[in-house]
Amino acid sequence: MDDDGHDSLFELISVIGAKFDDAAKWISLRAMGWGDEGDEEDAKRTGRGKARTQASAVIDEAHYIPPFGLAAFPIVTKTLKALAWFDGHDIVVPWLWDKAKAIVDLAKGETRVYSVGKTSVRIRLKADGSLSIESDGGNIALTATGGDVVLNGGTLRLARETDAVSVTIPINGLVLPVAGGVATGPAAPVTLTGTISAGGAPRARA
Repeated sequence: MDDDGHDSLFELISVIGAKFDDAAKWISLRAMGWGDEGDEEDAKRTGRGKARTQASAVIDEAHYIPPFGLAAFPIVTKTLKALAWFDGHDIVVPWLWDKAKAIVDLAKGETRVYSVGKTSVRIRLKADGSLSIESDGGNIALTATGGDVVLNGGTLRLARETDAVSVTIPINGLVLPVAGGVATGPAAPVTLTGTISAGGAPRARA
């Protein structure tokens, strides 16, 4: 137990506020801890080091540091909890959890990345080797700045509506019905140019 009465280095606290600290470049949390959940004003009067049964003490600043390579800004709710690490006067939060947004439909062996604002917006990596990217009411945007978006290892360019196209009809590439039979042509390759004016996938944009 330290001087402030903490039983352990790690403790579960309730998050009551979050903001981005531009100077420190991390998310700063405001929280309640070290007591039964109670009224915030009563907690201020009680003080940080008072008995647990009196009220929860207010933590004015805890630094949320997510895993390297992952960034998420939490939405503060009554069910948002944090695992806090107390290091002297510094409080660091490496883990957040909201039981109201718990993922309960994971398939065996599945790994999932989801939006903390809307859990139905997600990337699912499944044990059978498949992967799905799922939106919910919004677009899925793929941007390759300075590079290409490559589908299934392809190397050919895609044509879009209003793109210019050039089509070459080879010798005898056309078979046309005529009186008494059919006619083939052309006798020499013919190149046609124009633009794509219609067609294509109705729910895909490029």
